[in-house]
Amino acid sequence: MKHAVPFIVILLAIGLSCVSPGAQDLPAIPPSDRILTTESVKNFWLNTLQQQPVPAKPTGLHPEQQAAWQQDLDSRASLIRAIRNGDRNTDAKLAELRHNATAWRQQGNGKDADAAEAKLREIQEHLARLETLEIQRKAAQSQIDAAETLKSIAAEIAAIRECCN
Repeated sequence: MKHAVPFIVILLAIGLSCVSPGAQDLPAIPPSDRILTTESVKNFWLNTLQQQPVPAKPTGLHPEQQAAWQQDLDSRASLIRAIRNGDRNTDAKLAELRHNATAWRQQGNGKDADAAEAKLREIQEHLARLETLEIQRKAAQSQIDAAETLKSIAAEIAAIRECCN
């Protein structure tokens, strides 16, 4: 069982790292043969998010719909702030590399496409390692917490025994 835990942790980390957290809420970059920069990807995301029409506010007859409407607006504003603050730079770099690898392949530039794909794999592997380390840190913290709880219980039992004797 001891050997299965690290293996499961690694598999989980690889699975989680393949899907960048929150990447689903970012606008998809349309296919083209244009080579992009990280900044142009971020600008595309910002422009797309800002130009999306805001749905009409639901009437007061449906407060649950109003709450969902407000949550959608807040979520969009939060995503725009995150992009501007640089919190989504890794996602932008990954989108840039994916797009550029495809664009270079379409242009017949296999060398640059291979380099972009290699960089993409390198970043994804690094993210997987970070995720694995975070999972291991949480597991270690959980074991530390359990050990402290057991130590506390043992101390209470010892105090009760001492009191009763």
